[in-house]
Amino acid sequence: MVEVFMLLANISVAEHIVGEFPECALLRRHPAPPPSNYDILVKAAKSKNIEIQVDSAKALAESLDRAAVPGAPPYLNTLLRILATRCMMQAIYFCSGMEPDTHHYGLAIAIYTHFTSPIRRYSDVIVHRLLAVCVGADPTYPRSPTSRSSSSSATTSTTATRWRSTPNARL
Repeated sequence: MVEVFMLLANISVAEHIVGEFPECALLRRHPAPPPSNYDILVKAAKSKNIEIQVDSAKALAESLDRAAVPGAPPYLNTLLRILATRCMMQAIYFCSGMEPDTHHYGLAIAIYTHFTSPIRRYSDVIVHRLLAVCVGADPTYPRSPTSRSSSSSATTSTTATRWRSTPNARL
């Protein structure tokens, strides 16, 4: 359940920072692998009379969920999932204004960023700083009369106000 909330937080923050910074929000995308990347997975599954569909991330996930052979070792499905992971492309960070395709294939979602682990990843720190500007919690960010932040700064939430006044809350 925690993982679901973390994913939802990352998605929600991605949507929010892109709304505020459409040209420079830090996002993470995961390109779909070319079909030939799945050849070894499909061949391994076929050797056990299992059909793996690779038309989409959803089809792949459903195929892996059904991948079971009566009497086969219980770890067969785990091995197929490991093979599927090895077929994937590397996920990459990018600025929203540089790449129109924001889709994250591995998670099957339209937009994603890393926000929930600022202790482990510097990218999360950057996203935290972008979000702080979005919610009016970073008074050091220069605002212009035409920026999207200037209209929302007057309606800064109570949480953002508290965050600004708490000395140890800033990154």
